[in-house]
Amino acid sequence: MGKTISQRLGEFISDLGYDKLSTDVVRTAKLCVLDWLGSAIGGGSSRPVRMVADVVRALGGHPRGLAVPPHRTLPVAGYA
Repeated sequence: MGKTISQRLGEFISDLGYDKLSTDVVRTAKLCVLDWLGSAIGGGSSRPVRMVADVVRALGGHPRGLAVPPHRTLPVAGYA
């Protein structure tokens, strides 16, 4: 039987190197990261984000990762 789509995708990603990406792809990826970061910082102090962070904290668990924002550690399950 052939490889699953997950296996094929995993192999593709693991074989992919920065040198195999076109200039346009790299530029677009950088813009996407900057867009996400700006959105995270800009909306991080909004009421809905604070509410979600409060719920995640109330669910418990060992805080292991820094949320960007609200710039505090939350349990890993909260990142899903």
